[in-house]
Amino acid sequence: MSSKSCEKVVCADCPPSEAGPLPDTSPGSACHGHHNAPSHCQCGAGRPITNESPDPMRAAVEVPAPPRPARTSSPAGEPVGTRNLPLPRRRGAPVTAFVLRMLSQWLLIAALAFGASACAREEAPSTDRAAPLAEVAVNALPEQARQTLALIRQGGPFPYRKDGTVFGNRERLLPRQPRGYYTEYTVPTPGSRDRGARRIVAGKGATGDPATSGEYYYTDDHYQSFRRIRP
Repeated sequence: MSSKSCEKVVCADCPPSEAGPLPDTSPGSACHGHHNAPSHCQCGAGRPITNESPDPMRAAVEVPAPPRPARTSSPAGEPVGTRNLPLPRRRGAPVTAFVLRMLSQWLLIAALAFGASACAREEAPSTDRAAPLAEVAVNALPEQARQTLALIRQGGPFPYRKDGTVFGNRERLLPRQPRGYYTEYTVPTPGSRDRGARRIVAGKGATGDPATSGEYYYTDDHYQSFRRIRP
């Protein structure tokens, strides 16, 4: 078996330009037993050539491996390139923040208004206390008023059915007292066909009895103003 018959032997490492028909390497052929010799291969690599007669192009050209897919996640499991990116904001987040901001502002305004009103109530004079009343001496009263005052001190009898009834002090001109504390009495007005506008209001005082309390008020304009009767 001569070496000339194997000069054109090529292997899988030969470049495509040197590829040609593969020799017969089957048993009994001229090149059998010499296909593994590096000197008989044109590229010198001497890789074994099988007896299956592979496709010359497959044997000469190595198909490159497919590219590795790009890594989409880090070893820690996080997506590549997203570690430092801000998280996407929810669509309702701006609306919620705006509502909370407005609510806090309204609560602050309400608190300030409440505090101001409380201060105003503390500084304002109490309406429960009546303004100081003017006084009038007994001898300065009209004659009819002096007669009515004498009837109150002796406990009657009174000429009018409503004398001695409860005075409600709805005008808040007299010192505030529980209902039933004040009673009213008619001071006759000469020439008037009714009770007129003059009254004496008596308080129960410390004794609990208008006859002995010494607390009396005179009005000649139907409860629009009062003067305390001074003994």
